[in-house]
Amino acid sequence: MSESDQSSSRPRVFAEAAALAIAVVLALAVSSSTALAQAKNEGTIQGIVIDANTNKPVKGATVRAGKTGPAILTDQGGVFKLKVKAGTYEVIASQKGYKSDTVSGVEVKANGVTDVACVLTPG
Repeated sequence: MSESDQSSSRPRVFAEAAALAIAVVLALAVSSSTALAQAKNEGTIQGIVIDANTNKPVKGATVRAGKTGPAILTDQGGVFKLKVKAGTYEVIASQKGYKSDTVSGVEVKANGVTDVACVLTPG
């Protein structure tokens, strides 16, 4: 390639590289804004699960948002924290050796925290 051919191809290469860089930046901006929009539409259900007879916390209980929604286990103190999309839920707590407890009409707002107490009866 002659020197004039090389110098005339440089602007084209730089233009292509610049266009690619702009496309990457735009793609990242779109995916970031989508992730932020989804995060803004989430809230938290938090609370405790206790034994109806002893009033002590139930560790390792399963807490679920709806019958098929996300679930989590309670910690040593019977406490749970569950991230969900904004909406209204039935919170269901269960543990082997106990009858499950369902708390209906739990409303979760975007970026909000809703407190729930579940009481499990042995049986």
